[in-house]
Amino acid sequence: MMKQLSVLYRALIQLRLLLYTHGILRHHTLGCQVISVGNLTVGGTGKTPVVEVFARELAKEGRKVAILSRGYKKVEPGLAERLLDLALWRERRRPPRVVS
Repeated sequence: MMKQLSVLYRALIQLRLLLYTHGILRHHTLGCQVISVGNLTVGGTGKTPVVEVFARELAKEGRKVAILSRGYKKVEPGLAERLLDLALWRERRRPPRVVS
């Protein structure tokens, strides 16, 4: 099963690269430096603590820091309230803002 998923994933990545090569998909520039932390594993891999360390260290250097978090097209009842609570909690404990 994993072999088939691996082959499918590779084909999708190659298709994506082809779409960029032919200009169907386009790159976007934000005008600021971006650090992206993520992987194919969901939850429990230590991404959040790594982001927090990066944010704290960059803020110590006097840089403006924003943490952007996005879900994968999920809509759950009460999700906005949970994200707001998380953002407020993190803002009180750490200088960077969490934007969800």
